[in-house]
Amino acid sequence: MRLKGARVLLVDDFADSSELYEFALGLEGADVTAVATASHAIAAFDVATFDVLVSDIMLAETDGFTLLRSIRAREPERGGAVAAIALTGHAYPHHREAAYEAGFDQFLAKPCSPATLVETILAVVPEIADRSAEPDLPAPPLDGIRVLAIDDRDADLYIIDRALTARGAEVSAVASIDEALAVLRTSPPHVIVSDIVMPTGSGYELLRRIRELPKEQGGRVPAVA
Repeated sequence: MRLKGARVLLVDDFADSSELYEFALGLEGADVTAVATASHAIAAFDVATFDVLVSDIMLAETDGFTLLRSIRAREPERGGAVAAIALTGHAYPHHREAAYEAGFDQFLAKPCSPATLVETILAVVPEIADRSAEPDLPAPPLDGIRVLAIDDRDADLYIIDRALTARGAEVSAVASIDEALAVLRTSPPHVIVSDIVMPTGSGYELLRRIRELPKEQGGRVPAVA
């Protein structure tokens, strides 16, 4: 868990995005507080301390620039010196310039993979890596279970990979049917986890092709959609 013990305040009013990043950071051990508005973010700083703020810049109530200026006006012990990352779909050069001017330490454009967000958090708060060096508590074991995961969305594939490898599984993560069939031939898995709708072909098509194979070539491997 690379973010073990890290306290993250996530501010995003787009529910799907917020849920994705909250879950992904949680898989890495972060303690995530997710809110949808600037006022809730300020209220969170009144009752807790955070290592890093991850905020969209376009929020329905008050934009992220105004939010961070309000936070930067606070005393350091009340959050004024918190590391801050802008994470937004509004990624024109003037948005980036305005974010740095407001006091953000880093600027990330959506779609942003969870892996990139984790790396950026570690870059702006390097001491988190020292905390994460402590041994993790044991998780329910999937030791020795080989999983073939297929999904064309990097973020979803990342979550599947991290969730299962954290429990000891050996995950082969691929983004297309052809890659999946190649893995099946060279390293037969114990189970397949596949998306259904992908631009390179559907999960239905993939499973039909797998089920046509002999049992000894993986034709009967269990599969989860």
